[in-house]
Amino acid sequence: MKAKITLITLIMLLSFGSKLLAQNTPSKPNSTNKTVLLINTHLTYPGWSEGKLNASFYNVAKEFFISKKSIIDKAAYL
Repeated sequence: MKAKITLITLIMLLSFGSKLLAQNTPSKPNSTNKTVLLINTHLTYPGWSEGKLNASFYNVAKEFFISKKSIIDKAAYL
């Protein structure tokens, strides 16, 4: 009984380790650029909400994706 439990535990550990290796090694290099759609949908309300926080989030996301060499498609709700 103890040998069966040890054998089953060993098999489970080996299979778990192989899954970790499979997730960490890419099967083929990804040389294509990904396209990202950034949407700024904030409406400005003068004197109450100027949209500065949303604009700053938009700019940070834009800079991040530019640094990752992604193609950025912009859309704005006006």
